[in-house]
Amino acid sequence: MLLFGDAAVPVVIAFVYSIYELWERGVAVEYWLQTYCPLCGSVLSLVGLFAFTSGIIGRPRQPWRFFGAVGGMLGYIFALYLFGVLGIYRLYTLHETFSVLKLIAGIAWVLLGYRLLYKVWVLSELGVANK
Repeated sequence: MLLFGDAAVPVVIAFVYSIYELWERGVAVEYWLQTYCPLCGSVLSLVGLFAFTSGIIGRPRQPWRFFGAVGGMLGYIFALYLFGVLGIYRLYTLHETFSVLKLIAGIAWVLLGYRLLYKVWVLSELGVANK
């Protein structure tokens, strides 16, 4: 479960960010990329990563291990969202309105997305090594 905790840190940070953005921007649908996507993605990713780590450690030939494999993919997809949409796209839009805070936030999201991508990769390699 230690590896689950390593992978869960960026997901929890994204969850806290989405709650803050939801509080600041309100429930308007026009900000769904900054509010609802990180909120739903972080919750689904946490559940999926927990199922994935449980499937790695559990006994072989269990029917619920399929959900663990799908849960690992949710972690990958959410890591790519953090890396691409919240990180790279934010850095791309710096030419419109430059802000140091926007620059720092974009770099932080790129690093957090990469960290989650790396940790999910380590978890999947651990699952391959256990077979």
